[in-house]
Amino acid sequence: MTGTYGVPVVDMKTGGPEFAQRFGTGLEKVGFVVIVNHGIEARLLKRVYEIARQVFALPTEIKKKYETPETGRQVGYTPFQMEHAKGSDLPDLKEFWHLVRPGNRSYLNVFPDEIPEFEMIMPELFRSLDKISVRLIRALEYYFHYSPNQLEELVQEGNSVLRVLHYPDIVPGMEGVRSAAHEDINFLTLMVAATAAGLEIKNRDGVWIPVHHPPGSIVVNAGDMLELFTFGKFPSTTHRVINPAKPDGGRYSLPFFVQPRPEVPLVTAGGFLAQRLRENRVMT
Repeated sequence: MTGTYGVPVVDMKTGGPEFAQRFGTGLEKVGFVVIVNHGIEARLLKRVYEIARQVFALPTEIKKKYETPETGRQVGYTPFQMEHAKGSDLPDLKEFWHLVRPGNRSYLNVFPDEIPEFEMIMPELFRSLDKISVRLIRALEYYFHYSPNQLEELVQEGNSVLRVLHYPDIVPGMEGVRSAAHEDINFLTLMVAATAAGLEIKNRDGVWIPVHHPPGSIVVNAGDMLELFTFGKFPSTTHRVINPAKPDGGRYSLPFFVQPRPEVPLVTAGGFLAQRLRENRVMT
């Protein structure tokens, strides 16, 4: 099954080797795949977005109580126009909240006292996306003919992050874009379909194309770490979120960044040498 503009749409209900082949091929050829029938209930996603709206509607001075600059903002609130894409002079037009795995050895999650349901529902979404990420990692193991658990072991109890993202309505004359062109640094990203359009990827011809996805689907893409680990077989595709042509009431999305444990080595000296010899065309 192929989505509009060539971004593959893969049904997780297919399961087994067929799903692994379709998922792996899509990720290898495009860098992005849309997943449907993933098992997360629509009622959970609906409620998550309702709670997210309540949190970001809080006054700025209240939200800023939950900043954690001492952690590099790995948890808690990051204010509007704080984050810059690599190489961009202008800040992105977004604000967000980070959550890490319960029991994370480095950081403790921070939750807003004003919206207690946020603390109840976001860990549930984290666990659901974490389980789906394991299924996707296992599919990649099959696709690569790796031994069982070879990839899964890297991300077990890893420093994965759930980002609850809010792109406010665009104010006329405001400089910048919602999310400037960038690649994800992590292993794999799972992003629950956003509440509004705007996501674009740069294809291998250098052309920007929009990513359309069914409601409630999950957009999956490879990050820099997976590209490094696979010596470029899975590209970390450049993407962005453009501004709407007219006010859209704001945009919300829920990217889940799958990351290995900090101590996991992603490439060996021998693997790096082999990659360079292939790039120099002295080794196939």
